[in-house]
Amino acid sequence: TGMDLSPYFLSVAKLTYPEHTFLHGLAEDTRMPDASFDVVTCNFLLHELPIAASRAALREAMRVLRPGGVLAVLDVDPRRLLELPPLRRWAFQVTEPWC
Repeated sequence: TGMDLSPYFLSVAKLTYPEHTFLHGLAEDTRMPDASFDVVTCNFLLHELPIAASRAALREAMRVLRPGGVLAVLDVDPRRLLELPPLRRWAFQVTEPWC
């Protein structure tokens, strides 16, 4: 089961992986049952959210994880932006509020 707030990215996911289930929703309030997943992944989400929403999303991820489950987080390291070529760094700076 996958979840995203973006209808566009949900449609891409459904076309790419028609055998899987994708839901529209908030990471902070999935409305999924407690302890319902062995693995929760959070990819390039947390840097897009205000701090309070990031914390709520992580609490929600822990709530829906089964005991012994795995939470995998993949996100941007702002310190690495300084190592990017100037044009790529500029693209991040004009599109990402945290830069």
